[in-house]
Amino acid sequence: MVPRKLAARIIRALPFLLIPVLLAPALTMFLQQRSAQDEFVAEATIWVLEPPMIQQSPLTIENPYLSPAQRQSEVINDLLTTDGFRLEVAEHAGLLPGSSDSLTQEQRSSVVRVIGRSVYADAAGSNLLQVVGEAPTEQVAVALVGSVVEVYRSRLEVEAQRQSAVAADYFREQMTAAEAELAERKAAADAYLAAHPGADQVPVDREYALLIGRVESQTRVVEGIGEALQGSHLNAVSASQGLAARFNVLDQPALSEHPNTVSRTQQLGMPLAAAVLGAMVSAGYLLVVFYTDHSVYSREDLAGAQVRFLGYTPRIRRRHGLFGRLAAWIRRDRNHARRVAASLSGKAAL
Repeated sequence: MVPRKLAARIIRALPFLLIPVLLAPALTMFLQQRSAQDEFVAEATIWVLEPPMIQQSPLTIENPYLSPAQRQSEVINDLLTTDGFRLEVAEHAGLLPGSSDSLTQEQRSSVVRVIGRSVYADAAGSNLLQVVGEAPTEQVAVALVGSVVEVYRSRLEVEAQRQSAVAADYFREQMTAAEAELAERKAAADAYLAAHPGADQVPVDREYALLIGRVESQTRVVEGIGEALQGSHLNAVSASQGLAARFNVLDQPALSEHPNTVSRTQQLGMPLAAAVLGAMVSAGYLLVVFYTDHSVYSREDLAGAQVRFLGYTPRIRRRHGLFGRLAAWIRRDRNHARRVAASLSGKAAL
């Protein structure tokens, strides 16, 4: 059973106790609504294939179950973890007051943090990639998404051209060595024929036949390297066209038709948690006040004290209605406290 003193304390302080319980959820809902209104979401949809120009370490264990969109999204998200790529995106979007080299360390860190939490890539299908950006304004959200797409595509073009150039240089070196070997083998065959006239007549001399076979095999090697060299030149010329087929922006960066709204769990869970926290604060305050209040309100407060209870002398007032009776009951307790205290002090004087 709730002690009368505690019940009276609850009723008297009820308006004050309800302030944390009501104010905390209201403040939480206000902050949620304000943050949701100040956030705009932009996205771009891209058709992608496997990124052959992106090299991986030989020690990397490749997951064969990943789709092309998942592979590309992993690459973009990995790039977004680097400060250099974030600064390049911010500079392309026009969000920097100057060049990235002229920024202070504090400005650089601020830009890096904003870009890192504002943009990400995700797979929307096997070959559909989405780049999503969130920002306080529409223009910034669209600019961030467009900058990520353009900077990433520029990197793909540069990487494709670099690898084509590397492949061409490699095949040129191989061609030079293969042609020199072919010239040596031809010279050896001609020297043998000059030293053994008629070696090429039927029946062909066995040693001469071996030399001619070496010349023919090396000729095929030279022809194969030549075809590979032509292919590398073709890839270098058609790098932009091949990239357009493998990384094709279907939907240009624009505001999303499905904005990033707060989930139902956050809408209800956070205010409820705030209400529970407010109730705990009120309960803690009530317990502290109750246990530190040593006033005598009723006979229950005299339990354990070696004194004789003399009785109540309540003040009688006419009250109407439920709230009037409740107020009279509370005021009677305070009146009893004075009467009982006076009786105890009188007994002590005797």
